[in-house]
Amino acid sequence: MIQKGKEQIKKGQLSTFIRVQTAECIQPLFGIMWSPLLASFSVLLEQNDDPKIIQLCLEGYVLSINLSGRYGLETERDTFVTSLYNFTGLKKGYR
Repeated sequence: MIQKGKEQIKKGQLSTFIRVQTAECIQPLFGIMWSPLLASFSVLLEQNDDPKIIQLCLEGYVLSINLSGRYGLETERDTFVTSLYNFTGLKKGYR
């Protein structure tokens, strides 16, 4: 699949989409991306007051949680959810 993708990029065939139904196809790529994505979303969310940036970060969280949940990537999903939970302030009042 990776080799086919590389060949399509070289040929300029970027309009072809491949629908995947298993974690086997998603897991390698998401395994590389999820940690940097989480770091980016959380740092930007913490350090910005710009509504557009906040909205984009929240959308990134939602999409990452949906993708990891859909393909059974529980560790990644739980990490995104926990990170988002930490921003809510609910943790402070919980005993």
